[in-house]
Amino acid sequence: MVERLAAAFPRDSIVAEEGTSVARDAGARVWYVDPLDGTTNFAHGFPLFSVALGLSVDRRPLLGVVEAPA
Repeated sequence: MVERLAAAFPRDSIVAEEGTSVARDAGARVWYVDPLDGTTNFAHGFPLFSVALGLSVDRRPLLGVVEAPA
């Protein structure tokens, strides 16, 4: 997800839980990525996990998406 966001929005910063954050000095737009929220549930086979993506502009939340694939 980080690679695709960085390619599509090369001036935006990205904060990702999995340690693949990208800091840019263009600054106003920041993407927040949690590719697997509920890792323990996922690892134990429980269907309570999700993928989360958010965007803030000038430090204000603009959008958020949560997908629960199970």
